[in-house]
Amino acid sequence: MALIIMNYVLADCPKWHQIKYFGRIKKYRVFYDHILGRLPARHKTSVVKKFIRLPKGVSKTLDRMLALRDVFAHVYTLDYSKTRDLNYKGQSVLSVAGFEAYLHDSTEVVEFFARRANIL
Repeated sequence: MALIIMNYVLADCPKWHQIKYFGRIKKYRVFYDHILGRLPARHKTSVVKKFIRLPKGVSKTLDRMLALRDVFAHVYTLDYSKTRDLNYKGQSVLSVAGFEAYLHDSTEVVEFFARRANIL
């Protein structure tokens, strides 16, 4: 999502379109690491939604992914009392079937953003 924001903000910069790797250019690296890197994923998502229209399926999957990420980031044990929060499409993400569903959907979301950011 950060690369989509960078592509939109730097659209009128000819040097941005000429380079393939921006890691050595300080102003791009600062923008990516120190500005966009400090924004939470939900804020980056709301910014990206202002630039492009996300398909409904991608948006729903992204919201589910971020909700699961929040649970795993803020709960320190797997013996979590609110097991409903660990469900993904009606199955526990800790089960094989639930994790496979999560992995399949998350791969589609990552591919969508990679295509939009002109990475693939």
